[in-house]
Amino acid sequence: MRSRTSRGDASLRDRLLLFHGPETRAREEALTALIAERLPEEDRDLNLEFHDGGEPGFSPAAVLQGARQVGMFSAARVVVVRRAERLREARHERARQLLAEGLCTVPPTATVVFIAGSDDEGGRRPAGGPLGEPLTGVIKELGRIENFPFLKSDALGGRLKQEAERAGKRLTAPAAALLAQRAGPELGRALLELDKLVSYAGERQEITEEDVGRLVPGSVEESIFALLNHVALGNRRQAVDTLRRLLEGGEPAARILPMVGRTLRQLMQAKFLREHGVRSGSARESLPDALRGALPADGDLYASAAQPWQRERLWDQSGRLSWEQLRAAVDALALADAGAKGWESGPQDPELAAELLVIRLSSRAR
Repeated sequence: MRSRTSRGDASLRDRLLLFHGPETRAREEALTALIAERLPEEDRDLNLEFHDGGEPGFSPAAVLQGARQVGMFSAARVVVVRRAERLREARHERARQLLAEGLCTVPPTATVVFIAGSDDEGGRRPAGGPLGEPLTGVIKELGRIENFPFLKSDALGGRLKQEAERAGKRLTAPAAALLAQRAGPELGRALLELDKLVSYAGERQEITEEDVGRLVPGSVEESIFALLNHVALGNRRQAVDTLRRLLEGGEPAARILPMVGRTLRQLMQAKFLREHGVRSGSARESLPDALRGALPADGDLYASAAQPWQRERLWDQSGRLSWEQLRAAVDALALADAGAKGWESGPQDPELAAELLVIRLSSRAR
């Protein structure tokens, strides 16, 4: 086998590409821009090919043939492989080898782009990178890898304000922050919700926080976070109101209590790691052995909050809660759950048990 350094040419850096990460909308925008740059619209029917790495009949030979084929009515060719993260699977070992060998000698008229989702598996980066080896290594060495993580809340809010301006509206800062919180972190969903808000505003130039609160529903997870934020600040009325909105929205108390418990366990792990200097974006494998070993086997934070944006939120909230508050919350939750199930003295009505729990915790924070 010839060495990699002798197999490619400098132009491969811009023609052998991997776009990967969880932010689908940004990946698609980058792909659309690339295709527009490489191929005139009238040439795309004959010189643009799409393959699917998740299809049972995926063929590496077809990808290579598409890249080597002489373009019709255009010298350029663009070959796109979607769902390329599926190439990590063991069944594609031979395909990865063939692609790694063949892509090093594609003609200078061809651009090959692999589109892959997140390479994060339960907080652990898979061996072999986004596509598996040796394919990932070849693209990293000879081509270019572009990452598309979810935008952080501030950046997402900024993008939403820009899009609102393009639509002739002004999205206030509080409205942008709430919209990013409720519709994020996925840019695509946030932009869809913004379109609804633009239509709702009608002739009005300004989209307000009240508009967002009225039109964009928050997730149950977000409501649990908001509830615990109010608890941490001792805002008893707001905490109870948040709980009641969940109940009125059809979320059963029997499901809310376990979700509060799950979030509390995540916060305790986040606080522990935060106090040991670990950043929210750190991968699990980068932790010292002692810290990795201290995480619970069941309910490991990196499994239940696999994405960096989820951990960022946990890190931030854990800084607002003391260990005393967290331990008291876990103890009170256990009693409330046991009472609701008839195992301990206390209210057997789950809704009443949940409300008394929130009142007790909020009062303790005062």
